[in-house]
Amino acid sequence: MNMQISPIQNKFCYNKPVNTNFKAYGEVRYLSASGGETLGNVKHFTTTWLNRDRLPEIMVYFTEKYKNVPKVNTHVFGCANGSEPYSIVMLVHSGSGMEGLKKFAPIKAVDCDAGAIYRAESGIITLEPFEIGDVEKYTNGRFKEYFFSDYDQNKYDIRKWYVEPILRNNVRFSVGDALEEYKKVEPDNSIVFVRNMWPYLNIEDRFKLARGLYSQFDKNCHLIIGSFDLEDLLRGRPVEEFLFDAGFKKTPVQYVYEK
Repeated sequence: MNMQISPIQNKFCYNKPVNTNFKAYGEVRYLSASGGETLGNVKHFTTTWLNRDRLPEIMVYFTEKYKNVPKVNTHVFGCANGSEPYSIVMLVHSGSGMEGLKKFAPIKAVDCDAGAIYRAESGIITLEPFEIGDVEKYTNGRFKEYFFSDYDQNKYDIRKWYVEPILRNNVRFSVGDALEEYKKVEPDNSIVFVRNMWPYLNIEDRFKLARGLYSQFDKNCHLIIGSFDLEDLLRGRPVEEFLFDAGFKKTPVQYVYEK
């Protein structure tokens, strides 16, 4: 994905872990080693955690919205280590069972960072205590149905977890560029998560992606963004500017837009 925040085109980049005292997974990828660890040299951050940005509320909305639809096409652009697609699987499965999950799965999850996809496909994930607590909260205490560990101790003291087959088998990970992947989105009954990545796109690409998705959508489709997109600390041009220009409208649920 072209996620440059500088007009200088530079294919070289390197990454460094981000302090994750309050987030389970994070890396910062720079444009060049010589540019230093400065904001101007940042290509993108890869930061995520389970059930981020009101995702449980969003999936309740979609469960009701699509209750009479036999199949929903679910896409996650910028999936990082898999936290978001895994969260979707858990929320739907714990609330609606296997029949409900079949409607939304498999989740098609892509990221431009091959390293993130490698980690996602490994089936190993690092979880912070607050994430474990959120899973217990939003799945009615079913955390151990979705994750297991080699360690026999209090789960809140364990960081390294393996994902259970219910998660692994219902997400399809691949390396992909959102500026191309949107063309593969099914025109009817599709939900596309493009969350917390818009500020890394240059202005031209923001218009391209917003207009491209709007054009690709036909009936009963939704676009979902994140809190970082509404703030845009990098350029001060929140994503709604581009979504409204393309024709998207707000829904009753924060972060969810429709054609």
